[in-house]
Amino acid sequence: MRKPISSAVALVCLSSLLLCNAAGEAAKVYKWEKARVKYLSYPGKGVINALPAYRHLPSSEEDFLSFSFCPSAKYKLQGNSLLVKTSDEWRELVKGASVDIPLDFPDGSKKRVAFEIFPPDDPDHFSTNLDKIQWKIRNPTILGFTMGESEFIVLDTDANGSFGDLGVDKLSLVSHDAIGKGTVDVSSMKFVTFDGWVEVGTAKYFLDYSNGGVSFCRMPDAYVSDVGRSLGYLNDIRRQCGSPAVLPDPDLSDALLKHCNYCTQGKVVRDEDPKSYFYDAVAARAARNSFVSQAFNACSGMYAALSTLYSRNMLLSPKIRSIGIALDRNIFCVGGQKAAFDDKFIRCYPSPGQRRVQLRFSTDEPSPLKKGTESFSGTFVVLGGVPPTAVVISAEISQVKATAPMKVSCSSPTDIPNDDVQAIWPDNKLGIAIIPDEVLKLGNCYRAKVQYKDNPMATPREFEWFFYTEEVPFK
Repeated sequence: MRKPISSAVALVCLSSLLLCNAAGEAAKVYKWEKARVKYLSYPGKGVINALPAYRHLPSSEEDFLSFSFCPSAKYKLQGNSLLVKTSDEWRELVKGASVDIPLDFPDGSKKRVAFEIFPPDDPDHFSTNLDKIQWKIRNPTILGFTMGESEFIVLDTDANGSFGDLGVDKLSLVSHDAIGKGTVDVSSMKFVTFDGWVEVGTAKYFLDYSNGGVSFCRMPDAYVSDVGRSLGYLNDIRRQCGSPAVLPDPDLSDALLKHCNYCTQGKVVRDEDPKSYFYDAVAARAARNSFVSQAFNACSGMYAALSTLYSRNMLLSPKIRSIGIALDRNIFCVGGQKAAFDDKFIRCYPSPGQRRVQLRFSTDEPSPLKKGTESFSGTFVVLGGVPPTAVVISAEISQVKATAPMKVSCSSPTDIPNDDVQAIWPDNKLGIAIIPDEVLKLGNCYRAKVQYKDNPMATPREFEWFFYTEEVPFK
């Protein structure tokens, strides 16, 4: 029999526990609702052109277009001119010009976006003083969406052709009609970064942007903003990996909350001892299929979980639509579904073109590091979906502009890290996992390249892809 959670702890549910059913209400199933979406255009002139939606092109060297998801299109500044290379030829851009760039998005979709180009001396298109001295680009559209009677806009602040980039794109509550007519007072508008949730009056909502649409779900009043941000961060990475957004599962969350309480009585572990006074069979079953760790808050806990190797794969599984999540006295739990915990690596991570990739590895229990590589600290890169007989020929991770690849350690189905890992995650989850010896650098493009054989006698296969590291760590 588990000792009941005290009333003092129940009060904490309203401030620091993420998901709980402290009021004894029947468990609710949360579902996404579709917001009404429309795309708005900027007027040729007017105060709307002062919205903070410009991205600068400051480099005088030949460089990749910072808004391109694949490093193929390039730009360079030559004197007072901006040149863009979208195929085999350089094209000079002039004031008011646009450049039509084909983009391959992380979710696998493809489209062309005609970015607007503005020179430094353009007096009608700027929002800051820096805009007046550098070439800049802008997505020519604004995303508008409506929840109930509330109208919002989202700006493609980093001008990469995609709306809803977590922690980057800007969100504001404003009339779409006023935007269209250009009558809104830009100086009075209040912007927040798109963080996967929004507050309207006293109500809070989870937000998800994917496949050109916006979905929302009312957050329980007891949830703190940390919950919205942490779930938004998870869903942002799931979207880039092609998995649907998830919502909290109240029953799993309640079970994980009990496991948090179990951990506060002793060690922070995933398994519960049936002989313990605090043992609970339902909580133990959920925790066995979860990531469990100490964390300062929900955001730091989710960041740590998504920096692991095997637990990360659980959180990105396309098989799930909901997860359990809980925090009690700095013990964080997330997950709870066996189907996701047992899921094999079915894709590469980071996905091709993925942005905001973590810099360093956070350990699983047991550790997936091989003997002699305990000091390796870069984020794990994975090529999934390989057969159990796969043999690695070579594996590389390198900065795009670097002259030499990084030193790495590699594991595979035929070269497992250790027996403890094999017991929980057999055959390396049918993936080739690579960890650099050094932490990756902020805001850089990296290349991953793997050569392997399906079996020792098979013809070699080669895969190469690119990803971008976070510019600001998620906190």
